[in-house]
Amino acid sequence: MIRARPSRLRILYRGRATGARVPYWSVDAETGPVLFATMDPHIASKYHPEIQRLELSGEAKVLFEGTKQFAALDNDARNRIERIVSAASRRGYDAVWFADQRIGVAILSPDHIVSEKWITVPAREK
Repeated sequence: MIRARPSRLRILYRGRATGARVPYWSVDAETGPVLFATMDPHIASKYHPEIQRLELSGEAKVLFEGTKQFAALDNDARNRIERIVSAASRRGYDAVWFADQRIGVAILSPDHIVSEKWITVPAREK
C-alpha cells in the first residue's frame, strides 16, 4: 500500500467489471461525476484483470491527504470520503489523493485525463 504522498501524481489505474456501462461513481448531484482510480495497478486488478491506465494532466489541481488544506475539510468521520470529495470540488480541486490507495484518487475533472488505455496486469508472485 502506498502511504507517502507522491511527488508527481500522473499515472493511475482503474478496474472495472467487463461490460460495465457507468464508469463513474457520483458523490452527489452537486459534485457531478467522480472517477476513482489508484496508483497501484494490483489494487485496480482486484476488480478485473483488465484495467484502465489513466494519465492525469500535470495541470490538475490535486488535494492531498495529509496537508493542512485536506485537514481543514476532514473534521467529521461521518460520510468522510463523500464529504471531502464534495468540499474539494466546491473549492476548485480537480482530484483528491487519499493515502490509502484502496480508496485511491478521486478524479473530479475528467477533462484532466490526457490519455487512457486498457491493459492487463500480470499476477503477482506469491
